[in-house]
Amino acid sequence: EDGIKSALEAINVGGDAPPSSLFGPERFMSLENVESVTIAGDGRGRVPAGRVRALHTLWDGEAGPMGTAVAATFQAVKDFGPVRRADAQPGHGAAYPSGELGKAMAEAARIVRGDAGVRVITVDQGSWDMHTGLPTRLKTQAGPMFDMGFTAFIEDLDQRGLLDETL
Repeated sequence: EDGIKSALEAINVGGDAPPSSLFGPERFMSLENVESVTIAGDGRGRVPAGRVRALHTLWDGEAGPMGTAVAATFQAVKDFGPVRRADAQPGHGAAYPSGELGKAMAEAARIVRGDAGVRVITVDQGSWDMHTGLPTRLKTQAGPMFDMGFTAFIEDLDQRGLLDETL
């Protein structure tokens, strides 16, 4: 095609900064949630056609880093369409916990269900910066939160027949 590799090879969900494991020559994308993968619009969820035309006019054919980045962004948004159309509800019986990790695990499962060619998904829990009471906090907060989120992820994908090809 046009030589642009998809940014959908690897995705970081829920974190402010991507993990260092994704750094390298291959493109990756970080997102807060599935609905955030779009071209910025008018603040009401709509993208004016004029904005898209203007971006294409400015950057189509530009061979430099910015032109390549804009083209990759348009391609990633287009390629992410099946994920946005994927059912946002978890599979039968899967119950994601509330909080950052549960939301990120649910988004990761939706990305898998969307089958857009993503090969690696990382999920960021948020702050693991615990200086005091570490054994208690791991036992009462972080551990159970991870256990419930990962269990729901496994159940969600298993209910849809996606588990064997995912992990």
